[in-house]
Formats: sequence, C-alpha cells, structure tokens
Amino acid sequence: MALLTFEQAIADSEQFSKRHLLLGNGFSIACRGDIFHYGSLYDQADFSGAPEVEAVFAALGTKDFEAVIRTLESAATTRLRSSNIERNRRFPWRGQRRFRYA
Repeated sequence: MALLTFEQAIADSEQFSKRHLLLGNGFSIACRGDIFHYGSLYDQADFSGAPEVEAVFAALGTKDFEAVIRTLESAATTRLRSSNIERNRRFPWRGQRRFRYA
C-alpha cells in the first residue's frame, strides 16, 4: 500500500462517520514545546493524593516522568530479585521436594 498524502488521507476519511488522528511520539513537543514538556507536565500535576511521588522526583532531581518511572521499575525489579536471593539463602529447601515417592 502506498503512503497517502495528508490531503488524500482526509479525502479517504470522508467515508467514515467519525475521524480520528493518531500522532507519533514527540509530535506534541515539536508542535508546542512551550507547553508539552516534562517541566510543564510536572508543574500541572496534582501530588496532593500521593506526596511520596513528588518526593521521588525531588530525590532524583528531575521533572522527567519517564526517568522516574524507569527508576521505580528498576528498583522494584532489584528488590524482587534480592528478596528471592535472600529467601533462597535462608530457606534453601523451598521449592524442592523434601520427600521421595515410591
């Protein structure tokens, strides 16, 4: 299928009762960088229901939501792995059959 021009896509969409537009990642910043950036998103966020979230941003020294999410996901994964290692060290028989069946 050939790539349509914008005008062709608009004309083709007239066959539908509703039209939708899907824009790629980064479009909003390219379009209106003055309002669509992490700093303005952070400034508009309401942290009153979860002040600990705002503390994470402060601790990391960023207003970048994606950086905070990556850090939290990494921390959760690390904690899960370390707790499994500790559990296996303390209870090495867990997950193993203790009895042999005839």
